[in-house]
Amino acid sequence: MSEKLLLLGSSGMLGSYISQQLESNKFEIINAARAFNPAINFNNPNQVISYIDEIKPDIVINAVAIVSLDYCENNPEEADQVNGLTPGLIAEYCYKHDIYFIQISTDHFFHGNGRKHHKEDHPVKLLNHYARSKHLAEKKILLHKTALILRTSIIGQTSQQRSFLDWAIQNINFKENIDLFNDSYSSFLHCSQFVSILQILISKKASGLYNVGSSDIFSKAEFVIMLAKKLDIKITYNFSSVENLKIARANSCGLSTKKLENDFNIKCPSIEAVLNCVVNELKIENP
Repeated sequence: MSEKLLLLGSSGMLGSYISQQLESNKFEIINAARAFNPAINFNNPNQVISYIDEIKPDIVINAVAIVSLDYCENNPEEADQVNGLTPGLIAEYCYKHDIYFIQISTDHFFHGNGRKHHKEDHPVKLLNHYARSKHLAEKKILLHKTALILRTSIIGQTSQQRSFLDWAIQNINFKENIDLFNDSYSSFLHCSQFVSILQILISKKASGLYNVGSSDIFSKAEFVIMLAKKLDIKITYNFSSVENLKIARANSCGLSTKKLENDFNIKCPSIEAVLNCVVNELKIENP
């Protein structure tokens, strides 16, 4: 018998991959997003919780977030509500009603130590309001022992052509004078790889806080240069620094995946595997 899974934020980048790739024979997926359902308004948590109460799912995945750093800085109260307080209230409701709750968090918590693999208990540095609001959610959700929080950074393509991967592909095709951050480190993985790991964790009913990412740490500049090489496209580029950006942001966002790998016998993808996943997706779209 399939489990009823409510996906909050299904119209976003990660939400669209989750909706498409979770096995339909295991889950009855109910897609929910404010774009087509006014009940999914995280500024009104009671409204969202009433919708969950009506649906009565077995599992709730929250992929809703305000991810614009500029918007979060300019609207801190709304960022706190949408990214922090409402997810905490949903987690509390799910805990009381025996619903498995999964929160998609961020890697935007670490700064100043280069290629370090940060463990789940590593001290955080919250440089902007986006990071503060997402960390607020973690603190509230961790009060409920059956919930699962996944710290991660993911790449993928969007229909609006607004993701980092969309930008990278467009600029690689343009070939010339690409500005690349060589001091911003990450361990992101492709959305489809994340979904594969997510499905394992759901089957195990994992709980607590886990990092999900690539096993390697690399700069955004290194990733774009390696992707261009994989696509056999010669590019010219300039190095730039995230320190020059208007809003301060974490620049050392590598995550250690050892806890995840050891607890669930999961092998996280290398940067080579991430690059191959991107190239394979492009080949499917452009045979």
